[in-house]
Amino acid sequence: MARGFTTTLHSTALEFTWMILKSFSKVHGSLTMKPSKQQATARLQQKSGSAVKKSSEQAPGGSGASRNGGHGGGIHARSGALLSVKKSVITDNMAASGAGISLWGNSVGLIEASEVTHNEALLEAGGLYVFEGSATVIKSIVSWNQADYGAGISGHFANLRTVSSEVKFNTAASLGGGGIYASRTALDVDDCTIEGNKAALGAGLLIDESPTLTVIKDSAIIYNLASDLLFGGGGIVAFNGASLEVISTLIGGNTAVGNGGGLLAIEGSSVSLSAGSKVLDNSAEYGGGGFGGFSG
Repeated sequence: MARGFTTTLHSTALEFTWMILKSFSKVHGSLTMKPSKQQATARLQQKSGSAVKKSSEQAPGGSGASRNGGHGGGIHARSGALLSVKKSVITDNMAASGAGISLWGNSVGLIEASEVTHNEALLEAGGLYVFEGSATVIKSIVSWNQADYGAGISGHFANLRTVSSEVKFNTAASLGGGGIYASRTALDVDDCTIEGNKAALGAGLLIDESPTLTVIKDSAIIYNLASDLLFGGGGIVAFNGASLEVISTLIGGNTAVGNGGGLLAIEGSSVSLSAGSKVLDNSAEYGGGGFGGFSG
């Protein structure tokens, strides 16, 4: 095990599992593991009170993430790798993108009963980044991550599913998608709370040119803040022809400095609010406290 590098998975499988009650397997910073080709699954099993941490030293030439192009400060999975993170904490990592976890090139990830928190990306995805891969987040917390855009979870040409999870208090410093940013990505949000995130636009969620219908159901999109003076969208922004259905969901207490405190549809996007959904107590400085919209 080398010091000062990122865990990189290349066409293999890795499982981080908390095996002892009342003890977390903790990935704090970055580490390097290179399982043999014959090894199907590697497990890190922690005893009570122990943790897996990175060295405070940096790899030659920069941060631990620099050796893989700046992706995945904590874990970087690529080329069809299989990743399972259960009952673990991914925290205090830095990278250009995907500071906590990065999934690339048909990789598949499961994050279950875990926390991805306090990670920082210089560009995109402080918490979880999925590019041309798939990820399912179940009963987990993605919080207090920072990036230029897509601060909590970000997907491009990907499949994302979040279930019974919390995406909260993430900050996109200058662009969009404080909580979740989905670009040409199939996104399903079920029984989740997206709360207290900040971004220029789409502070809770920014959905850009979705290839399939994005469904948000049985969830709460609350108390998010969008700072862009023109657009906004404190809770949700559907952009560039995105298609969105909201089912039995609360969109409430969101704020936009521009338009669309609760929900903003831009450039030919379509939004359907089904029975049981509520849009309450949202505010916008320039109009559309609950709803706002622009066309091309």
